[in-house]
Amino acid sequence: MPTKTGFVKVTVQNASGCIARDSIELRKKDKLFIPNALIPGTNDQNAFWGIKGTESYPNLDVKVFNRWGTLVHEQIGYTKPWDGTINGKDLPTGTYYYVIKDNSFEKPFVGDLTIVR
Repeated sequence: MPTKTGFVKVTVQNASGCIARDSIELRKKDKLFIPNALIPGTNDQNAFWGIKGTESYPNLDVKVFNRWGTLVHEQIGYTKPWDGTINGKDLPTGTYYYVIKDNSFEKPFVGDLTIVR
């Protein structure tokens, strides 16, 4: 993972002596900060589940499941923080589980999220 955006020059030579040159742009992507608590209905910073650093990942696939594995929230392209509801109704206090995928990740981010009411 590059620490800054920049170009890398590449030179390749085959056994016959033919040379090819090119450059590749490596772009720095922000790391995600994924909170593990959601406290809806407060003025606290955790009133919404706000994942930070998503600007670099326009196709981010965010899914949240309840303890029985039922999908309670899905968002493709993380455009706004989640408020802890499903179909406009508050989800109960408890632990939920998320899976966050993007084509640029080697493996998805998985973890738990606690909703406190």
